[in-house]
Amino acid sequence: MYDFYFGNKEQIKKNPKEFLIFCKRMLPRWINGIPDSECIAIFRTLNLVKSSKPILLETGCGASTLALFLYAVLNKGKVFSWDTNGSKGSFLRSVISEAICRPLEINLYEYWNFIGFDSTSEHAGIPLIKELNYKADFCFFDSWHTLEHLMKELKCFENVANEEFIVALDDAYYTKRSNNYAYLNMIRKKLDLRPVKEPKSNFCDPFYSVVQKYLNKKYQRVEKIDDSYKKEYGDDLFFRYFEADKLAMESLGMEKKRSLEHRYDCWKVNSVKHLDMNGVDVCVLCGSGDVHTITDKMRHEKIGTVVRCVKCDLARLMGAQKYEEKLDGFYEEQYALHYFLGVKSDASTLHKTFLPVQKDRVKKLAPYLHKTDKVLEVGSGTGYFLETIRNKVTEVQGIELNKNHAAYASEVLGIPTINKAHGNSDLPLAYYDHLCLFQVLEHATNPIKLIRELKPFLKTGGHLHIEVPNLLDPMVSFYDVEAYRNFFYQIPHLYYFTPETLAKICSKVTGLKPIKIFGFQQTSLINHLNWAFWGKPQKSRWDCIQPVLPEDFLGSDISEETKTTLNEILLDVDQRYKEFLESNNFSDNLFATFVVE
Repeated sequence: MYDFYFGNKEQIKKNPKEFLIFCKRMLPRWINGIPDSECIAIFRTLNLVKSSKPILLETGCGASTLALFLYAVLNKGKVFSWDTNGSKGSFLRSVISEAICRPLEINLYEYWNFIGFDSTSEHAGIPLIKELNYKADFCFFDSWHTLEHLMKELKCFENVANEEFIVALDDAYYTKRSNNYAYLNMIRKKLDLRPVKEPKSNFCDPFYSVVQKYLNKKYQRVEKIDDSYKKEYGDDLFFRYFEADKLAMESLGMEKKRSLEHRYDCWKVNSVKHLDMNGVDVCVLCGSGDVHTITDKMRHEKIGTVVRCVKCDLARLMGAQKYEEKLDGFYEEQYALHYFLGVKSDASTLHKTFLPVQKDRVKKLAPYLHKTDKVLEVGSGTGYFLETIRNKVTEVQGIELNKNHAAYASEVLGIPTINKAHGNSDLPLAYYDHLCLFQVLEHATNPIKLIRELKPFLKTGGHLHIEVPNLLDPMVSFYDVEAYRNFFYQIPHLYYFTPETLAKICSKVTGLKPIKIFGFQQTSLINHLNWAFWGKPQKSRWDCIQPVLPEDFLGSDISEETKTTLNEILLDVDQRYKEFLESNNFSDNLFATFVVE
């Protein structure tokens, strides 16, 4: 009945995803509950499994079973499926035997084990994987669709999982805590009974949000997988084919069309725990492991938790010191692409955008500058600061990990810039009068170590200049704008400083004497109003610091004299606003100067 011909064994192995959908579309609706795009996404997610003979689990079987089974066959793995509905297992056994096993000439029982029992059972559930001496690599959770049961299953899976494993959720947008009232009321509707009102206590955050927080808090390395489902579900034939059924389900709260983006979510996890009192993740400043959580909401919905040390107050991204092996490659290419707001990643555009704000940095250095001085900047970008200051000193030198930016500075601007880490450079020691770290220290896995390594480049009497974002940013610490908080905290920023914690960090480096540490407000009042009213960033960094309205904001018939008068008013208000913030110890940036003794 299910032995329709797709092709021979070689053709199936060459086109596994097409074959998978070919088989899936044979299934009747009652066992074909996930979209085609999700089935393919599961299969693609499995390609991230590293084990040579993967052990794959699922709680609830159906079309997903086909994806897991086909992958297991092609990669010499095994699948274990739990479902309390035994008829689903029997039906799938027939489909798989005829549609997949026959053309591939394999024995179903070598690859698939169906277990018609509760997945959380101690003796017949997921825990039996350990008794079989297996370690699981992947689990697709699709059973009762309540948070309480999902978390029980997840904890069972963790106990039998490999060191690196993948967690995948179906209906990840669900918000049912202990009872699935949507399913319950569907049954009642079929019996012409009135629906049961769902108590407020049964609602919870979406499953994907709860699971993401749980994993990120418990494990050192959690990566949200950029699955193909989110790119493809909008064109999925499945939703159109079963549209009437889907509309009925939506009316009962079982299917939320507006939330379909999170129908499928998955994470790759490395089971090294975040917090290890023996030193895996303790405060770099004081060595304490006691923290208060600040937030787990990060820019671009990345996974991370920002904490504040209870003992010394230094704020950090949890697991900051474990990022070291990833950083060089990230800053060589990816950082500019993902985190330079409103700026194209090409070096020329970025340079023109950041060049106008460099004069303020030069002013901050002015009291310590001499015409004979030599300046070294680490993290020099396209050379915007060094270009601004080079006519005021004798020599400038840049270090920049992004190869395109370093090339632009060297080849286009003629600013000497090396494209390698400072530890691999052959720059002279005790040679420079000024060392500049502008918006760099917050990216270091160990800021104390970085400063210690860089200090030898300075002469005795030389100056270290540091600029970092301020944890006491008014949009975070003065106002209550949730959208900005979720934007402010970002994965590339491993540390968040206040004037006090920045001073403590530098005090750990012998021979550095602080001269001045102060906050300064760079973004404008207009930018803050934009966040307050619209809850989103402006188009570019340049727009963020403009104290006046954009040219195209005013009508075309407004006279230049009127525009000038308005701009003067706005400039005055913006200046007074910044002075008010700074006088109350709020600002978006910190600047510090130290002298080498």
